Amino acid sequence: MKTILDAKTIPTGLRRNDAALHCGISPGFFDKLVAEGVLPPPRCLSTKVKIWMRQELDQALMSLPTEHQTELWDNPCDILLE
Repeated sequence: MKTILDAKTIPTGLRRNDAALHCGISPGFFDKLVAEGVLPPPRCLSTKVKIWMRQELDQALMSLPTEHQTELWDNPCDILLE
């Protein structure tokens, strides 16, 4: 179920599905990026309620490389060709 939030009412703390939606990705891919440390871990409101801070998600997304920067990454296949 997708949640569509009005820009005037977007909370600072987002539950998993809303956090994934905020990042523009599926909840499954969101979980993967959190596990890999690309996106921040959740904060705990209680033992059962986890939230992600919108500002922390924004900061993590802004620190991702641009498309041009990823073209400059070393290609592991280049090492094999040397």
